[in-house]
Amino acid sequence: MTTQPTTGRYRYTLDGVEIPVEERFAIEPQTGGLLITGFRSAPGTRLDVEASYLTDGTTNCVLMWTSELEGMASSVRAAYEVALDGSVAATWITEGGPEVTQAIEAAGAQAPSFFPLMRVFSGRSLAKLVEVSPAPLPVLVPDIRDPKAVERFLTPLLGDRFAASVEPGMCAVDGIERSCSVVDYRGGSYDSDATVYLDAGGLLLRYTWPQEGVGDWDVELCEVVGDWPEPSQW
Repeated sequence: MTTQPTTGRYRYTLDGVEIPVEERFAIEPQTGGLLITGFRSAPGTRLDVEASYLTDGTTNCVLMWTSELEGMASSVRAAYEVALDGSVAATWITEGGPEVTQAIEAAGAQAPSFFPLMRVFSGRSLAKLVEVSPAPLPVLVPDIRDPKAVERFLTPLLGDRFAASVEPGMCAVDGIERSCSVVDYRGGSYDSDATVYLDAGGLLLRYTWPQEGVGDWDVELCEVVGDWPEPSQW
């Protein structure tokens, strides 16, 4: 019997109006672990992510960015290999150029938590953040701050994140109220004053944040089909 993948979507609204950002994911067993795939598309751009979370504690992730918009990187491919001790080997190729590599060592008591950009992955880092709160957690992400900065797009970006507060709460997903932790999330260039809603299994249910000069963003999990995801177990 074939096990069907779990699928879902994150809905994006800006000032209460749904916008044309499509973000979907699929989770399915593979030999020696789980395969999680996802994409986020907006008019003229698309980011695809494929991550293997292996039972030996390692992670392999490939990200592929494409854009038709003028001035942005048109094609970037990045690969991240996360070892058991948390050290990371990253490689990337921009617009068919030479392959560039970088190693990030797991120095100190707290190894960086790797977050490969899709919302379905974020709960793993957030769950660790709640565990160590109020201490900071180093988080490693592929850099997507500025798609026009071609030379550093999808390259490793390391920074501390904080849970300024953690409170119990409720969040509706597909019309069903679910208990969760409501986390006042700080850190990163565009995550300041963010609020995240995280269930006990480490799944991001909702994420809200204000963007100066743009408006108030709200990202909500919806259309979940299959076994309920538990990212903290990956």
